[in-house]
Amino acid sequence: MISDYLAKLLESGHWDAEDFFCSDCEALGNFSLPTIAKNIFRSGLPSWVAPNIFLHAPILSSESFAVFGEDRNEREIMIVAPSGTIVANENGKMIYVASGLDIFIKHLILYADMVDSALKITGNRAVVDNKIPDECISAFESIVRSDEIDVVEGDTFWTEEIRRLRSHKKD
Repeated sequence: MISDYLAKLLESGHWDAEDFFCSDCEALGNFSLPTIAKNIFRSGLPSWVAPNIFLHAPILSSESFAVFGEDRNEREIMIVAPSGTIVANENGKMIYVASGLDIFIKHLILYADMVDSALKITGNRAVVDNKIPDECISAFESIVRSDEIDVVEGDTFWTEEIRRLRSHKKD
């Protein structure tokens, strides 16, 4: 199953194998991660993904959090123990990202697919100029909402990103 995630990432065509990092998670010591998250880190993740997220081997932040990335706003992307929930840390305020690392990966692939669709529809500057068509955004939003039906009300990482995209304001 884990190799399926890695295969999906590579098959999506958005990343090359040399852009991946792997982690044995030994630096986390007794940090309690779900098995699926450990296996995904061991299998590998891309070091950069849209929307401007840099990923790296998980680093223990506290008894309950391990940092494994940063987003466009320099918020730490963290995994929570023991649940495996993914959050973004904005000055101590935890913003929900995904229910697990597997769902986070799924949404990153779908986001990259949305970008590809936008480029085909509106051309090379669609992302740079934040002109992703609303129909592409809506398709992405629909899947995120169906995956995270219990938590998408209110501000989450993805609702913030969707709001930014819908503004069509250049960053």
